[in-house]
Amino acid sequence: MPHDHVIRSIMGHGRDSDVRESFLRPKRFSAGFPTTHTLHHPSKTMKEQAALVRIPYLRSQCIWLPALLAALAIVVSATPARAQYDRIITPNQFIFTGWDGNLQYSTDGPFGLNGDYWTANYGATPSAIVLIPLPAGLLPGWHQYDVYELIPGLHNGSPEGSGQWHVVDIAADGTMNNNPTMPWAGEFGTDHQYLQDPQNNGGGWLKLGPSPQSDSSNDGGYGVWINPTTGNGAPYLQIHYLGFEAIPETFDAFRVVQSALVPEPSAFTLGLLGGFALLAVISRCAKP
Repeated sequence: MPHDHVIRSIMGHGRDSDVRESFLRPKRFSAGFPTTHTLHHPSKTMKEQAALVRIPYLRSQCIWLPALLAALAIVVSATPARAQYDRIITPNQFIFTGWDGNLQYSTDGPFGLNGDYWTANYGATPSAIVLIPLPAGLLPGWHQYDVYELIPGLHNGSPEGSGQWHVVDIAADGTMNNNPTMPWAGEFGTDHQYLQDPQNNGGGWLKLGPSPQSDSSNDGGYGVWINPTTGNGAPYLQIHYLGFEAIPETFDAFRVVQSALVPEPSAFTLGLLGGFALLAVISRCAKP
């Protein structure tokens, strides 16, 4: 029997289109699966079929990647900014000038941070100065800081422990001159910052300020601006005689802390990177 007659006799039974397709199409076998599962749609190439298989996987990635980035952003935003600068300057690091022997040393303070210096009568040495150098680690540029002093309950005011009000000058850029680059324009024609120090917190840390000359928008007047990179020198604090300090006064440890009101740059950077990555994933998933 001729070959074409066999084909015609087979095609003569059932639906012509179904039989013709099942007979003429090459069959692919896969163990455990019906052969109909391995047949590709006649209108799609093998490459297109593979791309269709990947679509659910890509869509799942488009769902979990943004979810992961969103969770990371929540964690970052919920984490409080860690102060990048927090230093204690003990009295053995102070520089005392012009005291002419009118300065005594005591180890009677409650914390014993290398003792403390005190004077029974600051007015006896009106040219006396205390310089408190700030340790390395200040951030480049202008940043906000809070200043504290450790106030012992001894040798401090009359009656004892009542404190002696004075001010602490801030040599914000290594000098106490006007610096037009400071974010605060200043008062009384100058941006020289100084904070009040009532010394009335015997036995603990006292946050200096607010005022009498400080930026009211910087931690309510308690904060100061400091910049170690103006080229004028290393920033420092200074205590100087005001003309009426004739009662016992102590000079104990100072602490300078970067204001927690400003998030650290790494948090900004991480947030921006996360946002850019999220946008990139969403835009890629939106493409057909």
